Amino acid sequence: MLKQTHTTKSENENGKATSGKKPDLIAYDVRDREGRDQKSVWNPVGAVWLHKDGKGADLLLHAIPLSGRVVLRQRTEKPDQA
Repeated sequence: MLKQTHTTKSENENGKATSGKKPDLIAYDVRDREGRDQKSVWNPVGAVWLHKDGKGADLLLHAIPLSGRVVLRQRTEKPDQA
């Protein structure tokens, strides 16, 4: 199982407790394109916060993945654009 970093607690706009940190994983809707040389299209559709005990996770989707294929990847920081 993936190792979780630190946790803090806060509430979202619905009053539900969520971790006050950045997500551990990003959920992507992945769609394959026609043709052999075409790259797949990856659209971010949600985020995942791992539970402190390592036995589960909270998944928050802000869009419905239409392809039926969801890929979870570790979040990476983008370099600052100068």
